[in-house]
Amino acid sequence: MKMHLGKVYKDGKMINHRSLLKILLNPLLRKFLGIQIATKFNIKTNEIGSPIIMKCKVGKIKWCIFSYDRDFDLIKKERRLI
Repeated sequence: MKMHLGKVYKDGKMINHRSLLKILLNPLLRKFLGIQIATKFNIKTNEIGSPIIMKCKVGKIKWCIFSYDRDFDLIKKERRLI
């Protein structure tokens, strides 16, 4: 199976960033602590920045390691820890 990791693009604009660490940790962080790892994003330059921790709703664990269920055009692979 192929992992969908990297910058996610729709209509030529980046809409998300997926990293292995975020995919593995965020479901657990959301379920037990109500927080998640997010990534800062500069809309003007269309570039991702540093990771941040933010509050979120506590929810059930949903693992999406090998799938990406949102509508997208392209994923450009990029090696990032977070």
